[in-house]
Amino acid sequence: MIILHDAVAVLGPDGSSGPADVILDGAAIVAVTPPGAGPAAAAELTPDAPVEMVSLAGCALTPGLVNAHHHLFQTAFRTLPGTRGVPMRDWLPAMAAAYTRVGVDPESTRAAARAGLAEALLSGVTTVADHHLTWPDGSDTVGMARATAAAASELGARLVFVRGTARDRAEVAAESAEAIVEALVPGRPGGVSADGLLQVAVGPAGVHSDSPETFALLGEVAARHGLRRRTQANEQVDVEIAQDRYGRRPLELLEEWGWLAPDVTLAHLCGVTDAEIDRLAASGITATHAPGCDVPMGWGIAPVARLLEAGLRVGLGTSGGGSNDAGHLLADARLAMQVSGLVGPQLPAETVLDMATAGSADGLGRPELGRIAVGAAADLAVWDVSGVADAGVADPIAGLLWVSPAAARETSTWRVAGWWRAADWPARRSPPSSATSPPSSRPASDREAARSSELEGDARAPRARDAHHHGEAVLLLLGESTESRCSISPSTTATSQVPQVPTRQLDGTTSPFRSTTSRIVSSGCTVTVIPESRSSTSNGSFQIGSPRTLASKRSRWMDPRGQDAPAASTASMSRRGPQQ
Repeated sequence: MIILHDAVAVLGPDGSSGPADVILDGAAIVAVTPPGAGPAAAAELTPDAPVEMVSLAGCALTPGLVNAHHHLFQTAFRTLPGTRGVPMRDWLPAMAAAYTRVGVDPESTRAAARAGLAEALLSGVTTVADHHLTWPDGSDTVGMARATAAAASELGARLVFVRGTARDRAEVAAESAEAIVEALVPGRPGGVSADGLLQVAVGPAGVHSDSPETFALLGEVAARHGLRRRTQANEQVDVEIAQDRYGRRPLELLEEWGWLAPDVTLAHLCGVTDAEIDRLAASGITATHAPGCDVPMGWGIAPVARLLEAGLRVGLGTSGGGSNDAGHLLADARLAMQVSGLVGPQLPAETVLDMATAGSADGLGRPELGRIAVGAAADLAVWDVSGVADAGVADPIAGLLWVSPAAARETSTWRVAGWWRAADWPARRSPPSSATSPPSSRPASDREAARSSELEGDARAPRARDAHHHGEAVLLLLGESTESRCSISPSTTATSQVPQVPTRQLDGTTSPFRSTTSRIVSSGCTVTVIPESRSSTSNGSFQIGSPRTLASKRSRWMDPRGQDAPAASTASMSRRGPQQ
């Protein structure tokens, strides 16, 4: 059992915030108490269980963010020339041509997903809904779905994989959706895996690209397996094409086709009338706001305040890198708050944070996510609010959005389903009040010496969790240089040369793989490479490396005891069970 204490503020399920003790047992929150009352509550819950105190001094604690609408494959296509600030009718074919030039297969899908999911985790997102729309004829659709799920599993994120469509043949799409369900979540109620880390849903791109038959057949798949249904509506091109092709508005068509119902989530909703908002509220659907896509592209702003006032549950999503260029949900939450006043009343920061957590989770049919409450999943994000950017802030929760540019924030610690991934986790831990230390593959003498030095504040203490002392690491090599500096502990630094490997350009040519000079931050259950410089830019190439070589690339690093050990490939990671 773990007690999180000393946080400057804890975001509660009703939008309130303040100091509190949060008690975790494995992958669940079992109690939330007034500050200082945690130990007594833990003793009452399980008198004989060991209790570990974790100080969150100087930090704010929120639920892990839930990105309700992403297109992970687009992470490989950021700032693509000719796709910025253009009408959607021009953007769609430009993106499709780029996908064709690069190739869409399980390897490229997995590589893009790994980069997008790593970015999500580092920005406090613990659950991502990936609306995958690109399925070339004859492609290995199950393999692509498995590849995305594998990327999430390796990095430790929750994934909702949405088998989308975009001009797919209806029968082919339905058969593929059936196969993906059977491959990823066979026999699981609601399409959710037993551990809750993987979920499958279905979702046509919208009435602008998919036929009534596609909506009907995917709806049948959803009904057979209890899946959530998700689509996009009332975006720029969506309204135009619906009017030209059918002489109707998109929501009229969706209602006629049976896609206005409580199990449906509609993304975007930029161009909706008051009458349509009333129709949406009556249907029981949920909505997803995606300002990081729609605002910079000039595609509109959803009237979120009016949607909420009408009684709709609204979540928040980033959409994909082809229109947003980033997957930082907190940054988009800030944008949502800032632009809301242009189309209605100003949204409070707490309301937008609720959209980015519980609102998104409710749209996924996952009431156990996005909340700090008894019985909720222990998916948490810890935000350092002790720096100069937060000086003078009266409300540290609202300050997550209002003060420094949100894109500059990265979580120092996060937890998904009972596993910690924390850059500074060892320094925050107190020893268990009873029982032995968690099991480790390290010799007992080494383990106890490391624990002792950590607790005594020894400047030479290793900062990584036990499993990483044997060289198990995940390397996501992103950026500009060909050298990766791996800072494993305050006293041990190793430099490794990253091999030059071919990178597929969007024009079909190749160039050397380029990786950023980075620092590896030991993050509890994974080691993530974070670029030291935020100024690197992309020229539209596959900056995440060749999908066909990234998974097998290896590096070497020094473990904290000074021994040169091989690091794990990017296809593996260290993962330990929940701390008890």
